[in-house]
Amino acid sequence: MKLSPEALQALLDCVEAGQLAKKEYILEPGGICDCIYYIHKGLIREYFIDEKGNDVSVWFGKEGDFAVLLSSFITLEPGLTGLQAMEASEVIVLKHVDLYRLYDRFHEIDRLGRILTEQYFVASEAHTRGFRHQGALERYEAFVSHNPELIRRLSLKHIASYLGVSLETLSRLRARPH
Repeated sequence: MKLSPEALQALLDCVEAGQLAKKEYILEPGGICDCIYYIHKGLIREYFIDEKGNDVSVWFGKEGDFAVLLSSFITLEPGLTGLQAMEASEVIVLKHVDLYRLYDRFHEIDRLGRILTEQYFVASEAHTRGFRHQGALERYEAFVSHNPELIRRLSLKHIASYLGVSLETLSRLRARPH
């Protein structure tokens, strides 16, 4: 969606460039997500710590994706998950307060926000549906087919936690003939 020159300039006036170090925590679980991060370069994950103290990855974002804890961002209440840079990353940061001012001023930015939120929701629902209705092999194959470049960029530990399997199970899945 193309923005008018006025809306684009107003948006550019609100964003800031940011640098994240590899493994830097952007937001820990229980924090309030008051910014959206557009990933210009790098890799960010969403994660939580389960009741046994295990670190569980639930989402990976790469170049061109937006990293945000959507529920926390919308409500400005503490989130259940956190965000961490998996690689040195370059991001464009937009604060909640600035985005909502832009929504009030520009219908086209409001509409773009709605479209992006809908896309986020659909992707989240597809991921949840996959976990409920697919076995480990199907989840692994879907991950590889939709994210082939992430296999090289992520540790096996993070891939295994994302897929909900042990490292041993992931090794067996990877070793299967294709």
